[in-house]
Amino acid sequence: MNRVAAATGLVLVALGLGIFAWKVFGYGLPVVPRDPEGLWRVELAITVRGGGTRGSVRAPLPSTGPGQEVYDERSVGDRLNFSIRPEGQDRIAVWRGEIGGIHDIAYGYRVRLAPVEQGLPKEIIAPPPREVVRRYAGPSGEFPSDALEIAEVLDSLGLPPAEDLPGRLRSIYAWIAHEIATIEGSSDDALITLANRGGSERGKAALLVALLRAAGVPARPALGLELGAGSPRETVWAEAWAGGWVPLSPTGAFFASHPANLLVLRTGSLSGVESTGTQALTYRYHALREHLRADELATLMVPPNPIFAAISLYQLPVSTQGALRALLLFPLGALVLALRRNGFGFQA
Repeated sequence: MNRVAAATGLVLVALGLGIFAWKVFGYGLPVVPRDPEGLWRVELAITVRGGGTRGSVRAPLPSTGPGQEVYDERSVGDRLNFSIRPEGQDRIAVWRGEIGGIHDIAYGYRVRLAPVEQGLPKEIIAPPPREVVRRYAGPSGEFPSDALEIAEVLDSLGLPPAEDLPGRLRSIYAWIAHEIATIEGSSDDALITLANRGGSERGKAALLVALLRAAGVPARPALGLELGAGSPRETVWAEAWAGGWVPLSPTGAFFASHPANLLVLRTGSLSGVESTGTQALTYRYHALREHLRADELATLMVPPNPIFAAISLYQLPVSTQGALRALLLFPLGALVLALRRNGFGFQA
């Protein structure tokens, strides 16, 4: 074999392998498209009955945030006007109109979930923002942090000093999780749950928020869905401010982390699907594991660098990408033929 041709071939092969390694290890591009885990199709089905007067139906919608990405949303209003109302970082779906007879409403979306290991900071230097203190630090009817019973519980716990915020969170969380029983169908009220030393999941979450606020820690409730093999289950938890919102399950399911199957629907309120001007309402969530379509898998292969993304072949339609793959096989075939004939002396 001609030495110049061999050297040229080795340089070209090394250059190709170098570009391949740069894309894979430098930019983190997968070698082949992979269907990511944690992808779900979720649908909320609502049946509402009215007497012909104007009314509305409201439902919390998930937003894209840490550990979850929401897309491909669709709504069925059944003769009702549909809109999405922003509520801080959350979203509320609203169907309005004349509600006469039975209406079937549906809202579906796909969501990609991932676990979030947040943890607790060792030191909290900056005070909470004023807006957080204003909204989530004081007492309310649902979270009576100024009640005498709440103060007595905090005195009995012997909490660490205010400077040790992680220690305070752990002490209050452990007491709620282990000393207050979870009783399905029991009271949702914080003080009744405290008096009975047991309550529903919502009651324990309300009590946890009240205790945290009484201890000087801004806290808020959160509402979401547990996705799994069976039907989705509505679940609630508390979130405490420790330089950021830290999730705390009142049943002891998780602490300072979001499980991979937890979908956040709403924060700051425990209200789910509600209605006004109606006579009856029922609703149910459905969830099914899903897989990405071919065009969505191709989107995941686009490089994060904007310059390389602009020239990436993965920006092309999927059908065009297939044709290019076939065309790129011709140089590879020519290389194999050249190696067989010139490198090994085989007839080809």
